[in-house]
Amino acid sequence: GVTVPPGRGGDGGGGLPGGFVTNPGCVAAAEVSSLVALVSLYPSTVAAEFTLGSLTVCDPRLPVDHPYRWAVRAANAANTVTRDAAEAVPPLVEVSYETFDVGTEADGATSSVSARLRPARVAFLNRFVTECRAFVSGLVDGIGDAGEDGKGTESEPAKLVVASDDP
Repeated sequence: GVTVPPGRGGDGGGGLPGGFVTNPGCVAAAEVSSLVALVSLYPSTVAAEFTLGSLTVCDPRLPVDHPYRWAVRAANAANTVTRDAAEAVPPLVEVSYETFDVGTEADGATSSVSARLRPARVAFLNRFVTECRAFVSGLVDGIGDAGEDGKGTESEPAKLVVASDDP
């Protein structure tokens, strides 16, 4: 069989789909690879291409072979076992946007958008989503409650102030 290397320092990562290790202290692990944006500016037009190689989101508290461990994963990610094989797979998402000079296109179009999504497995795991939402909400509330000195008061929590250049 093929051995997939364990995660980076037990943090739930792994570098490859399937390389995430079980980590009971971690709420969620995600990996994005090959995120590329190419924007070309011309005197009167714009062309942009965006690609996302892969996206993997998992609940690292569950065993590696658990059917509900993976919340988001490419449809064929289970079959990808080496870095070379992962790079040979086409991107998960490809998006192109282009503008045209007025009157140059036969149909009168001034812009074009195209998108392509490779098959992906997305499982809505209510418990996982609820726990991640509670974690982020608690983190945001904790940041909002901290004052300039890093502390808020119980009777008057600190407010998050956003500076503005407007008079």
